[in-house]
Amino acid sequence: MFAPAPRKRELLAEPSLLPAKKSRLDRESGRLQQQQTERKFKRRKLQEVIDELVVRVENNDRQLTNNLIRELDSEHVRVVRPEDFETSTTLMMKACLSAKVDSVASKVFNCLMGIFSRGSFEDRQKFILSLEEDADGLFSKNNLDAGVLLIYTIGLNENLIRVEQVPEKVQLIARRSLAYSSLSSTANRTTAIEFLVAFCVSSKNSDLEKSKECEKQLCRLGKDRDYRVRKAASDAILRLAKSGYFLEKSTYKVAKAFIKDQDSTVRITAIRLLIYFANRIGKGQGKPKETELEGTTPLTDDAFSAICDAMN
Repeated sequence: MFAPAPRKRELLAEPSLLPAKKSRLDRESGRLQQQQTERKFKRRKLQEVIDELVVRVENNDRQLTNNLIRELDSEHVRVVRPEDFETSTTLMMKACLSAKVDSVASKVFNCLMGIFSRGSFEDRQKFILSLEEDADGLFSKNNLDAGVLLIYTIGLNENLIRVEQVPEKVQLIARRSLAYSSLSSTANRTTAIEFLVAFCVSSKNSDLEKSKECEKQLCRLGKDRDYRVRKAASDAILRLAKSGYFLEKSTYKVAKAFIKDQDSTVRITAIRLLIYFANRIGKGQGKPKETELEGTTPLTDDAFSAICDAMN
């Protein structure tokens, strides 16, 4: 037996005619009906989001925690009201310290930094001073080292705090960050260098020995294999020079070596440092050996010659 032949389609109209189009009125009514059926979302209050975030972080619920962090970052971080600043930062710091996963703690801390950067002078000052109570917890969180040092660097640069108000644990965090040697820890080391020079500049009238130690450490970091660390070290030495420090002759040798660096920004900073040394004649050098290199060439003349060679 043969299979039945397929039935042919029956046209409802002539083949030459195009299908009927919907009128404009029908399209608008359909679009309106679709908009009415769509679900509308309302932005939640900041306090509700942070309260839920703290609970989810403590329960180690990573999926919901990431959703809440995304909601917080996209809808609330940039529009925090002044009256919500203190409560929000306190709860978010609590979430950072209670997080069991380093990546979650880092994401929450980034949101905290966004809120901190938009606070008033008094609010930020109060927040930094309150971190002294959490210094032990922050010291135990290695992944937050760069963020903690950045907060205190901002505080010192903007005169939010004094050197005496920097906890000892934070200084230990800076030492720990400077001791790293891997390329993955570059952000920690560069931030630690910025903190070191900010701490040194803020305390230049109180402890001369620490200032000299800071200068030696920056010279050592200026020979690092990572160009980003060398750039941070050269910028820090230049800031010391602009702040009125009398740099040592050994620092001049490091600055002169920067001229041959592979990174262009380091070479530009080196020229600025050499200009500082070239203009230093007659500025309080009491000992001739501090103003001359080996032989009879004055340091200022050698710096000027190095600048000319670099320009050529």
